[in-house]
Amino acid sequence: MYRHGHGVPRDYRQAAYWTRKAADQGYVMVQLSLGWDYEHGEGVPQDLQQARYWYQKAAVQGNADAQTHLNNLNQRLSGQGGQLRTQWEVSKDFNNNKS
Repeated sequence: MYRHGHGVPRDYRQAAYWTRKAADQGYVMVQLSLGWDYEHGEGVPQDLQQARYWYQKAAVQGNADAQTHLNNLNQRLSGQGGQLRTQWEVSKDFNNNKS
């Protein structure tokens, strides 16, 4: 509702607030959505550790999209203080390791 402005003004912070309440109740699709919010800083401060946490909560419940997001996020995080790696860097490493 708040995320898309259906019947109320669009408000990403309110959307994140209500999303968190539902995610805490164990709703897998909402946990996936909250992970995305944290990964991209939509309605919440960008926090990749929180994104990982919520993706993992959804992934262990068998959500394939969450598993994909979790794998992608883990690949993009380097061992150097958790700095985000670009997709180009991940692809370059993958291609170098294939040979």
